[in-house]
Amino acid sequence: MACGGDDSANPRTPNSAQAPSSQGARYLAEADRICAENASPREQAVEDPAESGEAARAQIAARSTLDTKLRALTPPSELAGEVAGFHERTARIIALLREEVVLAESPGSFDDERIERFNGIATRVSRALIERERVAAGIGYSVCGAPEAGPALSSPAGG
Repeated sequence: MACGGDDSANPRTPNSAQAPSSQGARYLAEADRICAENASPREQAVEDPAESGEAARAQIAARSTLDTKLRALTPPSELAGEVAGFHERTARIIALLREEVVLAESPGSFDDERIERFNGIATRVSRALIERERVAAGIGYSVCGAPEAGPALSSPAGG
């Protein structure tokens, strides 16, 4: 415990105090190397809500490419369940980003209701990223699943 707090509040603290096997350490090093070389682009604040679809497409492409490369690795049995959970959460994030693309490319104006829908998706993406970060910490990743955040749209363009 640090400063009277519960160490479990830090999602980057591994769940297991046990060091990984040598095979696990090799897997973690290789996965983190791949993640470092294929980092998803940071989301930039989007001035025009119509541009959010393009930004989400870039995130989908980068995350899908990275996910494919990570899935090509074979985790040791000691990490296999947690790694599967990490991949499931990545798939959830990609699905949410696809929802954002659909919303951005739907005909109609970007009124307050539509902006609220974007913000709802952004909130769900943020929650999914936090959950995936916790799973990544439990696996022992140092780079994969590192914290990141994307902006929410707060008002229509020009408003």
